[in-house]
Amino acid sequence: MDRAAIFEKITERNAVRKKAQLPLLDVRAEFEHDCSVAAMAEYSIFCGTKQVDLELITKEVLAEHPQGYSGFGRMYLNRLVQSRFEDFVRTQYGVVRPAEKPRNTVRYGKGF
Repeated sequence: MDRAAIFEKITERNAVRKKAQLPLLDVRAEFEHDCSVAAMAEYSIFCGTKQVDLELITKEVLAEHPQGYSGFGRMYLNRLVQSRFEDFVRTQYGVVRPAEKPRNTVRYGKGF
């Protein structure tokens, strides 16, 4: 991930916005979000190279839960496979899934 290139793109976008007399972007929020997106893309590319491991983990999970499942049951199994795969990648390769940082957080209620 090239953090300098990300920052440069944000400043270019702000220059265009300023010229168009639009409100400027929050550089810190945009930078954190764009870095988060780039880190997740790198993680997804890495995990894409480990499809054999993912298939083995999927077979293990399905062997542990052989009965048929409804839609929500399949969602549970998919989440279980994903969780085990992330644990495997972390322990085997030392690669940790990056935390997601949403651009716009909506807060409800008082005191936020």
